[in-house]
Parts: sequence; C-alpha cells; structure tokens
Amino acid sequence: MDANTPPFASSGSGSVLGTVLAFLGISALTGVLAAGLLVPVTAVAGTGASASIEFFEDLPAELERDALAQPTTIVAADGSLIATLYEENRQPVPLDQVSQDMQDALVSIEDYRFYEHGGVARAGSGTGRKATPPSAA
Repeated sequence: MDANTPPFASSGSGSVLGTVLAFLGISALTGVLAAGLLVPVTAVAGTGASASIEFFEDLPAELERDALAQPTTIVAADGSLIATLYEENRQPVPLDQVSQDMQDALVSIEDYRFYEHGGVARAGSGTGRKATPPSAA
C-alpha cells in the first residue's frame, strides 16, 4: 500500500462488496445491541403500567360516605341538659335550606371561575400538571 493511498481504498469490486457487507453486518449488530439495551427500560415501563392498572381496578366504584360527627349531649336523670360535647358543632340541614349565596360562596372557594368554564378548567389542569413534581405524579 502506498503512503498516499487511504486505508479503505479498494482496488477491485470484490473488496467494495466486502466493505458494504461488513458495514451492513456491523449496522445490524449495533441495531441488535441498541434494542437489547432498551429491553430493561421497556420492561420497567410495562411493569409500572400494569401496577397502575391494578391499583385503579382495586379502587371502589363509589366512595363510602361516613356519617357526620354529631354533638354528644349529657343529660341528668330528670332529662335536663348538663353539657354538650363536640369537636365541631355541626347541625346538618338539607340543601334546600342553605341560601343560594352560601352555595355560591362554597363553589367560589374551590374554583372562582367555575361558572365560566363549566367545571373543567383547561388552564388550571395544565398548571396543576406543570406544578406537580415528578416524584408526586
């Protein structure tokens, strides 16, 4: 080989065919190796998806509603009230006895734009997704 001749210069058609076949063989080998490196990533993703599906399938179809805590009353033997004990003094009332202003106020506390977007805020959903750290998702 001459000093000015490039190392992969071919002198005939047989060596060009050999070079092309070698290139294709090495390309196939690197493709198989790259695919093999992605198998663990794919397996972990599949396992995570399966676990998520199982978690959500195990959730109840409807949430159970426990009774509200009621005040405890202590009465004397003659029936007179001695004391009322409570953590929160709740007096349950039907919704039709709650003023419309109070109902609107409760909705506004949760989402002040509720009546503008009909219950699904696209901007708010995107903000929540962006603000949630990856470890909490």
